[in-house]
Amino acid sequence: MKKLLTLALMAVATISFATPADDAKKVAESIYAKKDTFVDTVLQTRQNYAKWRDSQKLDVKLGDWYVSQYIKKHRKNAIAHANPIKNGVNLKDVFGREPLWRKFDIRDGEMFPLTKTNFRKLDSSILFITREIEADKEQDFSFTFGLECYFEIYLNDTLIGKSVVWWREAPKVSIYTGKLKKGKNRLTFKITSTARMSGEWLYFTPYADPVSVISENLKKDFKNETNTAINTRYYYMQFYPYLIPADFITSKNNAESFDDMLQGMVEHSHFSQGEFYKRYQALKADKSASATEERIKLFADIYTTTVVECELGFDVKNVRSAMEDIKNSYPQEYDADGKLFAELKKWEAQMPALKKSLYEGVSRSKCDTSKAREFKNWATKALLANPLLKKYPQWVMIKRDGKSHVAGLPNNWQGNATLACKPWTSNSLRDPKICATYKDELYTFDITKPNQNKLLFKPAKNNLLIDLDISFDGEKILYSTLDDKMYFRLDELDTKTGKTKTLTPSINKDVDYFDGIYLPDGQILFLSTACWVGVPCVGGIDSVANIYVMDPNAGDEKEV
Repeated sequence: MKKLLTLALMAVATISFATPADDAKKVAESIYAKKDTFVDTVLQTRQNYAKWRDSQKLDVKLGDWYVSQYIKKHRKNAIAHANPIKNGVNLKDVFGREPLWRKFDIRDGEMFPLTKTNFRKLDSSILFITREIEADKEQDFSFTFGLECYFEIYLNDTLIGKSVVWWREAPKVSIYTGKLKKGKNRLTFKITSTARMSGEWLYFTPYADPVSVISENLKKDFKNETNTAINTRYYYMQFYPYLIPADFITSKNNAESFDDMLQGMVEHSHFSQGEFYKRYQALKADKSASATEERIKLFADIYTTTVVECELGFDVKNVRSAMEDIKNSYPQEYDADGKLFAELKKWEAQMPALKKSLYEGVSRSKCDTSKAREFKNWATKALLANPLLKKYPQWVMIKRDGKSHVAGLPNNWQGNATLACKPWTSNSLRDPKICATYKDELYTFDITKPNQNKLLFKPAKNNLLIDLDISFDGEKILYSTLDDKMYFRLDELDTKTGKTKTLTPSINKDVDYFDGIYLPDGQILFLSTACWVGVPCVGGIDSVANIYVMDPNAGDEKEV
């Protein structure tokens, strides 16, 4: 009986309006508690926000949320039929042998992943989310909404707001206001979804929520921490969680909304990864209020530790292990006078105090990193003194312009062909503007003096240089580059003369050759899209590459 009563209260919640939209900024100032550290600021602000939220009351009745099926954009008639503004919500309606409408427990003030409603895993689709609002009189109605994709908001049949496309302005939580008529009203969100499996997180509260201002204050005061939360992902298909700063403040249960972010942070952490992974696993299934705050603390601890470890560059224990291994391999040549190991002992004695100072400084965004840089430079010097490196001192590297398209790196399901195309377009559609962003050059450097480098090769015109491989005699460099038709070919650079030659044939139209390596017998193993197959899970737009082998002297090639 208690369970049924709870469900009934969830279905028609009665709450009352205490905060007009114009007062949200003033209320936010009274709730937001700026402290010395990110975690203290978040925890105190959460406490203040919870008290404010519990005081909110409203004289309207809110109905259940109903979500339509995802309908592909070209299905104009189906989209028109599903539109609840004109046709309401009919639970008997069927689309594609499945119910057109389903009821979802989208909880006010909690992040909700829209992907949960996308049963068919469709992209480039339209869907509707709607609920009824019953008012005893005509009145203004303010509410707070955020969503990580494009949307339009209708109150009854009036458009009262829409989002800016995400590539022009990052999604955020905002306050909207509309007019309620006496009786039943319908609040509807028409959403354009571009994702099949990623989150597209949604946030809604039926009042002018000051978190819209609080989250912006948090991003301003703790830019590095919030940027890390937004940009760190584990699963590549997840959208950047632009609404996560608000979730730090409002969430009662962040087990789901924090999961991908925390996995990504654990994955990208350095020497403390094992400890953090244990804490993450222990919290993973815990949905209690205390676990919600523990996940916030875990985020802050991983962030601080990762920054500290990046500043240090090395774990002093690992440096000792590496130095001892080098000494065992080259007992006469490495650190013959014992100075390096004597300096290592001093650094080991200083490290606890140095780490403590760095932790305190990073957490308060006031950090003196000069001593950490000194240790990093010393450890680099000690490790580069490895006698093995003196046998192979010359190395080659690519210098790439920071404005290069996607940094010149394809996603893990893609081949090089995609680097010459706009994102999510067919690999047969090469884009000269994309290709013009590449301005690669090859440089050589002495590995024991990595800061000193020398230009080895610059293409006659701006181009992409990738997939480097060095011949066994060290005299030639094999690389992939774009031809005049913007398709990849294999070229070879003679390091002595500076001359280049193309190894792969150009007689085949719309075929890429890339990622070649030298074989001991003089042949070259490489990848080619000559099979003319597309990757199925992206509709075939990305080309599949198969393995081929060729004799560079004869020019013939065959599929392996």
